[in-house]
Amino acid sequence: QDNEKLNKENEEQGFDIKQILGYVRTYWMLIAVSGLLCLSAAVFYLMRATTVYNVTAKVLLQDSEKGGAVISPADMLADFGMRGAKSNIENEIELMSSLSVLRDAVLSADLHVRYYRDGDMMYKAASPIAVSMEQDVLDLLEKPLMLEVELGKDGSAMVAVEYDKMELPAQMVASLPCLFETPAGPVTIALNEAFETPKKDEADVEEQQNVIMVQVAPVYNVVNMYKNGLAIAPLSKTSSVAALSYNTSVIGEGIDFLNAVMVCFNNKSNENKRQVALRTEEFISERLDTLRQELEAMESSLAAYKKSNEIIDPKLDATQVSKDKAEYIKLLEQIDLKIETAKFLNDYVNNPENDMQVMPASFGVTLDAALVALINNYNAKALERKALLQTVTAENPALKNLTVMVTSMQADLRLALSALAKSLDIERRSVAILVDQYTGRFEMSPEVERQLLSITRECTIKSELYVMLLQKYEETLLSIEVSSDNLSCIDEPHCT
Repeated sequence: QDNEKLNKENEEQGFDIKQILGYVRTYWMLIAVSGLLCLSAAVFYLMRATTVYNVTAKVLLQDSEKGGAVISPADMLADFGMRGAKSNIENEIELMSSLSVLRDAVLSADLHVRYYRDGDMMYKAASPIAVSMEQDVLDLLEKPLMLEVELGKDGSAMVAVEYDKMELPAQMVASLPCLFETPAGPVTIALNEAFETPKKDEADVEEQQNVIMVQVAPVYNVVNMYKNGLAIAPLSKTSSVAALSYNTSVIGEGIDFLNAVMVCFNNKSNENKRQVALRTEEFISERLDTLRQELEAMESSLAAYKKSNEIIDPKLDATQVSKDKAEYIKLLEQIDLKIETAKFLNDYVNNPENDMQVMPASFGVTLDAALVALINNYNAKALERKALLQTVTAENPALKNLTVMVTSMQADLRLALSALAKSLDIERRSVAILVDQYTGRFEMSPEVERQLLSITRECTIKSELYVMLLQKYEETLLSIEVSSDNLSCIDEPHCT
């Protein structure tokens, strides 16, 4: 009964299994041949298709909204009412993927030059030759330049050129390196020092590997290609970590590209910060010169006024004078304490016994925030190195990288402490001048006192502005000398 119901349902739906099986028995040869052809086509496609690898890296970007830089030029300008826009991770990502950064990355890693063997692209380290072109000639290149280089066993080479639908016959080159003239301009062909000659068992294989196709492409064509393939995205909205990825058929090329992007991004951002700091230094320097001239004129006017009125020193309100003098003396004592602390830190960091050791992090006085941040970063890396040293040997790459980083940060600390000492010395001299001004004043008549106070007040305002500008000038110089990269690599570029 069940079979009869099933047959009735199949008949109602127009689905006859027996009829289909009859077709299969009748045309089994055609079905088998079709399946075999489809399988063969799929295997052929997989054998000929280019394998695409995904190269990724993870980086930490500085974000002033989630943790700022050591010294921000915008913060230095804030005191003058010139607050700039804060940087954030979106701006850093835009800069990293900009054409200027990618162009520098392409040129630094020689990614505009590609090498082929038997139609397949290969990593530049696997090529026995290296081709380069001068920057001014490369900038004029409008279309790809193709070179076919066949190396001879005696060190000679046969070079054929194709450019802009123009093919030139092969020419003999006696030895490498050489400067070879092409319709696009001269190119340098040299043996690749990084190339390791593979073991060859057959003569035809050796001859085949000595024929290399080289393509020198216009830089911005290559830059646009890499820009379209590069993906940069933050991992989350609450962190400053971003992921970089690039799809490529040559793993080494992708790793070189991402490494070059990170290096060139740091160079570009550091150069931008340096340019801002230099402009700030130029502005403050001009303003200091103007203030210095104004102060000299006002001091001359004050001296002339005292001489014309036969004044030794005016009599000021004792309470106010005593209060101002006490404040400046207290400030002077604080500066002296900072100078002693800076001297202690300078002696500590220059002591060979303290090399690679953790520095004191608590000083009892308020020091420059940038210096404190630099010390904390140094201590973190020193502790990380010390912990790693207990588990690995001295030849470990990670330990070597940490040692280089700690040594670099020690040099930055020495520069920062030297700049801080100079800044504190300038500040102390300025405050000492103000203390002397309040200490040596004598009694004077009310009218003369009023005039003298007016002139003195203007001098004081100019002096305080001059002191503040001097401090900002030293901070700017410190920011020029001590730069912190905007990007730190968390995970090195690798294939996934």
